Amino acid sequence: MKITITASVEQVETILAVKELLEREGHEVYIPASTQKMINGELDQEKFSRMKELQGDSFYRQQLDASPIKKHWELIRHSDAIYVINVTKK
Repeated sequence: MKITITASVEQVETILAVKELLEREGHEVYIPASTQKMINGELDQEKFSRMKELQGDSFYRQQLDASPIKKHWELIRHSDAIYVINVTKK
């Protein structure tokens, strides 16, 4: 099954843990582009979160190749299911 994980950028560790669990069960798992960039070391999570808090979504959008919402929507469209991680932030 193809599953897209949807969560806040502040939940990188949780997203990664859920992704690994689902992959061990044989699923193909998609994650948000910003999360993947953090895992790859292309974005620093703490700096990213601070700058997003200070500058809002404009900073967030500049850090990604395309609109994060459109990009994520495409992942969802090609999935069989979504997995929403809705953890209280701060």
